[in-house]
Amino acid sequence: MQKNLYILTFLVVAAIHCALGQRTPADTLLPAIRTDTVYLAPAWQKTGILQPPVNFSVSATSLTTCISQPVTISLTIPERSLGSMLIFSVPQNDSVRTSLRQAADNNNLFLLTTEAVKPGRYSFSFILLAANITLTQSVTVEAAPCSLSLIAPEYNCRTGSFVFRHMGGDTSAVSYMAVGITSWSDKPGPFTVKPACDAGPFTLMARSDSDPTAITTFAWNYTQTCPENCPPTTAPPSSTTVTPVITANPCASPDSTLGQPLRLLAPVYDCSSGVITFRITGGSGGQVSFMSPAITGWTTNCQTNIQNFALIADIRDPAVFIEPFMLFARELQEDGSYEMARLRWDPKTACGEGAGRTALSEQPLLVEVAGNPVYGNLAEVVLDGLQQEPVQLRVVSLQGQVISEQAFPAASGTVRTRIKTGQSSGIYLIQAFTPTRRKSIRIVKQ
Repeated sequence: MQKNLYILTFLVVAAIHCALGQRTPADTLLPAIRTDTVYLAPAWQKTGILQPPVNFSVSATSLTTCISQPVTISLTIPERSLGSMLIFSVPQNDSVRTSLRQAADNNNLFLLTTEAVKPGRYSFSFILLAANITLTQSVTVEAAPCSLSLIAPEYNCRTGSFVFRHMGGDTSAVSYMAVGITSWSDKPGPFTVKPACDAGPFTLMARSDSDPTAITTFAWNYTQTCPENCPPTTAPPSSTTVTPVITANPCASPDSTLGQPLRLLAPVYDCSSGVITFRITGGSGGQVSFMSPAITGWTTNCQTNIQNFALIADIRDPAVFIEPFMLFARELQEDGSYEMARLRWDPKTACGEGAGRTALSEQPLLVEVAGNPVYGNLAEVVLDGLQQEPVQLRVVSLQGQVISEQAFPAASGTVRTRIKTGQSSGIYLIQAFTPTRRKSIRIVKQ
């Protein structure tokens, strides 16, 4: 559990003062933290000698103003000595933990640090045991909103179940996205994610409906999360002579082209499944990684697949325009640098009329809306005819703007869900996609 706490730092200053019994109000230091009083302890007798008065001023500085989850902290502080004249003690309190230390550059300056678990008013008693004097100081902690941030996702290394997690933000809904996991969806999961061991970090993204342009990110590394799934490969010891069989690397350049500049060739693409195989020529024979922002992050595996089933369907549909993809390849050099290559590739060229298409199921994909026109910001959608297959659902304006999206990794039979519509009245499209089928209907938002 991540703990964001208010950190209150009290400056306890022991100094000689000329006046007796003086008590003055303290200045306000920050809007979120304020002090109420500055105390001056009167003189007292010690070994029959009048001691000079000691001025105790207490101030507070806020280091953090965001508490996401209250926590319970215990306080245990023994008696401490302040110089040669004073004995200092703090009563126990179940809601705070206090520590006292002397400043390294000032023998008369002591730092008393307290962690407050929630907004409110905190009072502390400073007991001068030698003088039998109790001084009380209070500070007020005022809450501030926490900004939206992503934290480490919930991931099951055995099943591949992946769930986005966030903290902070306002009360508006949050959407999530990551290339290779899901397009923008207001559902945090679960998604099924089983990357290759050489896959690079995933860039997780989140945004709130109140400010969709403010996107927060988090880098998640599969191999660091599940090291047991990617053990180092070592050849077992053998006392026999084995003649190795050399298998050509399908991701490498042809031997006849080595020494030439590294270039990307048009990839091999399966229009039915969305599997894409990067191809290169040239280079020096070093390790090559591949990447495309619309498909995958950097990986040494030249074969990957598009996870967005709506995009796969759009590539196959000759009536839908798809912006060409940018493909990248990089080869690691001996000095640690990279030789780069790039290619602008139109996937439509791999899916001409009838190319890569499969016969659709005899059972059609059905999409219905319970109530049309739709009142409010949610439409209740029923999907039917699913055959244990992934399906994506989205709401699109007539101008092509995607309003909201949902994804179901493996759906069968009938699925009922509620999906966000646009806030403005008008006509919207509800589109459903599977790897082989698509369906679109119109709704009227009142």
